Amino acid sequence: GGRRVASALRAIWHLSSKDNPYADYALILSDERMDEVRREIDKRIKQMERELSELKSRGLNFHVLKNPKPYRVELGFRSPYGYSVITLINRFDYYVRMVKTMIGKSIIADSEGRTRIYELTKQCRSIFEEVVSFHRILMRPQLMELSRLDFLPSATDDGKKRVTAVVQLLGELPREVFKCQII
Repeated sequence: GGRRVASALRAIWHLSSKDNPYADYALILSDERMDEVRREIDKRIKQMERELSELKSRGLNFHVLKNPKPYRVELGFRSPYGYSVITLINRFDYYVRMVKTMIGKSIIADSEGRTRIYELTKQCRSIFEEVVSFHRILMRPQLMELSRLDFLPSATDDGKKRVTAVVQLLGELPREVFKCQII
């Protein structure tokens, strides 16, 4: 899923360079949502680290689970968004290993651990699905040429059709995004 999302974000990034305001919006939303989930993951990891530290002070020293032979992948994304996705996946992976460690050491119940993992899995998938949805819509042949010029009164008939189609599919664009007041 990560490669697909990174690829979709790269394509949206290219549309953004063509002055497509909905591409800008998709990038802004994905950045905000990924930052929000990363902060939530970090907060939860710190809480579990405090719990493990407290146990360590009582003489119980636990190590976070890790694969003795991790799978190594060369990263070579052609946009900054690929690295943003992999950073989220990396944090999520560490979070899951922390939760599994807590379950394995009977610090939390198995059902609680599954619930914790599911909550963040759901949030991450939601972001990824939203990106793929934006990509699927914005890459339609009739919308590929969408730009801010299409929203002007002097727009061509094709431009006006693109605006009508994208508004029907994605709704109204926030004015701040259209005016480039949010970056």
